[in-house]
Amino acid sequence: CRDLGIEANFYLLHRDGKPLANIATFTHRGVGHFGHVWTVPEDRRQGAASQLMGVQMAHFRQEGGWALFLGTGYDSPPYHIYASHGFAGLEPKSGYMEYYVQSKAQFEAEYFARGAVQVEEVQWRHWPASAALFLGDFPGAVRCAPLKLLGRSSTEGPFLDLIQGEEQRREKGELSRAQVLCQTASQAVVGLAAWDWDPLWPSTCVVEVYCHPSFWEEGWGLLGALPLPEAERYMAYSDTDCLEKGEVLRAAGFRPVGRHARRVALDRVRTRLVDVNVWERFRPVPQGFQQSPDFFPGKPKSSDIAHPQSGNRVAHQRKIPLGDFSLFHDLLCPGDDFVKSAGAPQVLFQVISHHLACHGHGSCSVL
Repeated sequence: CRDLGIEANFYLLHRDGKPLANIATFTHRGVGHFGHVWTVPEDRRQGAASQLMGVQMAHFRQEGGWALFLGTGYDSPPYHIYASHGFAGLEPKSGYMEYYVQSKAQFEAEYFARGAVQVEEVQWRHWPASAALFLGDFPGAVRCAPLKLLGRSSTEGPFLDLIQGEEQRREKGELSRAQVLCQTASQAVVGLAAWDWDPLWPSTCVVEVYCHPSFWEEGWGLLGALPLPEAERYMAYSDTDCLEKGEVLRAAGFRPVGRHARRVALDRVRTRLVDVNVWERFRPVPQGFQQSPDFFPGKPKSSDIAHPQSGNRVAHQRKIPLGDFSLFHDLLCPGDDFVKSAGAPQVLFQVISHHLACHGHGSCSVL
């Protein structure tokens, strides 16, 4: 029985034993996604979701939760329900929202604190743990071109596809397409390196690396741990809002070959547009290269970063058991406010099926 490292909680509101609303959270060490919000049509606009959410949020705080992230329609009825329970919009006109048990500043100071890191293969626990990085107010608009993550974007859908693809590639013995940089104490995802084939140009590999601003010193090691396929050329993109990314690419042998002026917006209302630099190289980044770019003031030692195959891991992963589920299959469908993606509905079934396979039954705790 495999522990996915996700704490999944599914909440139901019922009337005389008949469920009428549900909410779910998927977290790792108290940080992750809020979603799967659904109310049967005949009970909408009558306070069902808000009543259930009050119970869910209280339970999240009691269990030591840190932060939750969600996506909905800006200024929609669900948006205002979530706001009434403490969620706040990430930026003007954005449907992405965030909730912190403590202050945002305190959360980020502790969650993204400088410390030992390790490079890991992409795992299920990285799905919820990646939300804080990619929805955070940090420099860089081009955060992961292969996953189409531009600006402050949710990983709820894109990371599902990535993780499922990585598991299939590992089973087939194929080359990995992503590596994650984790802070070992908080288990925060503080960096991602990934590659994919360019959808237009033949034999062209698009390479990506993105880090939290406190961890760009380790960006060179993260990118060096990413195995790349044989290709005629390797392309990468950085924007003028994140100069550190360009320096990591330059240190890895990429050279600037062009610039798209005012190509990507830093905010939802598109008031701040930045240029995107195009980088190119004609040989793979050497896997596991150990030289730190000269622009970094403090060059980390190679022993400070643990790599997946190196055996010098800094810390063991703490296993988090799956939560109990109340299984009512007539409600297990994507709702009005569930972030819609091809992979999103399936993961709930996968997590629940995994729980059933391990324990032989679902333990019900109907609210």
